[in-house]
Amino acid sequence: MKPDFFKGLICLSLVCPALESYEIYGYGEAEITVFNGKREGYLNTGQGLIPQKIDEQFLQNRGYAGFYWKNRIEKLDLSIRDTFQFSLLDNPELLRRISSWDNDLEVMGLLHFTGPAFVRGIVGHRSFEDKRFPEFSNQDLYASLALERQLDPNRRLSAGYARREVNFDLSKADDFTQQDIFVNFLRFSTPRMYTLLKKSGPTSFGRALMSRHFSEGDKQILLEDRFDGVTQLAMDTEGVYHEEIVTGQEEGGMAFEAEYRMRDTTLFNQIAHSYLENQFHLRSRLYFDPYHAITLANSYNIRDYQEQIVPDRIMDQEKNITELNWYLGRQTVSLDQTLRLEQVYFRNDKTRDYQILNWEGNVNWELLRGFSAGIFSNWQWRRYDTPREFYTDTDSKFASLFFSWKIRPKVELSAVRDWEQQRIQDFETVIDSSFDLDGSDYRVTWHQNQELRFHLGYRMEEERHLKFFTNDRNESLTYAGTKVAF
Repeated sequence: MKPDFFKGLICLSLVCPALESYEIYGYGEAEITVFNGKREGYLNTGQGLIPQKIDEQFLQNRGYAGFYWKNRIEKLDLSIRDTFQFSLLDNPELLRRISSWDNDLEVMGLLHFTGPAFVRGIVGHRSFEDKRFPEFSNQDLYASLALERQLDPNRRLSAGYARREVNFDLSKADDFTQQDIFVNFLRFSTPRMYTLLKKSGPTSFGRALMSRHFSEGDKQILLEDRFDGVTQLAMDTEGVYHEEIVTGQEEGGMAFEAEYRMRDTTLFNQIAHSYLENQFHLRSRLYFDPYHAITLANSYNIRDYQEQIVPDRIMDQEKNITELNWYLGRQTVSLDQTLRLEQVYFRNDKTRDYQILNWEGNVNWELLRGFSAGIFSNWQWRRYDTPREFYTDTDSKFASLFFSWKIRPKVELSAVRDWEQQRIQDFETVIDSSFDLDGSDYRVTWHQNQELRFHLGYRMEEERHLKFFTNDRNESLTYAGTKVAF
């Protein structure tokens, strides 16, 4: 495979008689930005509150990098994947700032047997370090082994075992281990196609199956060119009549997945002990075309704590999560909408029951050449059967409107406008506080080339609390930086 530096992707493919073939590619992006501005808020002196203004100057480094290596050795497919993400500050103590890094290394092997059976093994290690809150830093080691069998071209059955160990760097009491036994079934039905043939002569409209009017090669070309729902006019050489050919789907493709998973979790704290969880997962996806699909998923979990003491018995619970997603992608617009309902019921303490209804929407437009816009929105409603302090009914709304416009081949203007609202129904505290937030970010970017760019911008945020005004803050920052992609 030829290296492609212009797309920020380095890719190499070699052929070796002994190892058959292997492929490796890497990618990444790094951004350095200097911020300078002011933050206004309140300072608690112990004898009262006084307004304060703080000068903020900090350096932020953020980005990601990764590589993927794949090799085929006889009947073994071996791959290694590593991803590294970071957002680091020169002063990690700044309020409301994230300073952390995350690395995930995974090795996967797929061993093919004679026939439609194979074994899939995965070993991975994830490292997370939080500079601001070191107690959240942890090491996550996971592995799984599954036997998979292809029942037919559209059905697959798999069963296996998985184990996970999480160790926190500072808070050892939060360590835990998980062991899973699972069975998974996947079925996929391919779409059924048809072809319509229209003529302008005496036979104005005729229906014909694709196999009667096209060779196998012609059918493949039509499908590869995404001929679904597209009309093509063709004038014959004599100009007497023209034909109109339309193809479409009688039935869309559908994927169905069912999984049972039994999970044993061992906790190392003094509040709750080990528990056994039975999980049932169902997922169905209907494809109207390759870029239009509806997905319905449901997950039902039953958790039973093994230690028969009062705190554990109180935590026995049942959880049901239902999710509906609609995705539509077209040449100039894409829509992604998700509705999610989470219900948790505690069998021995009904006062802890709660429900969360969440809606998330994402719309992107490519309106003109060089101009794009979009909006992301999220609404969440949380309700407790018995509200109390720190477990209170909450309504949250968030919306982000953004656009970018390339006014010159190397000059791009972009803007982001954010709105956030939170309303606490009862038992409002300085931590659970109702507020309104309004933020803006305006940026000018100079594209030196495909890999190097420079940016200059201004950012502001204004947060107002309805009751606890001590949480109010104003922030305004100017910034400049550069980004490198490879």
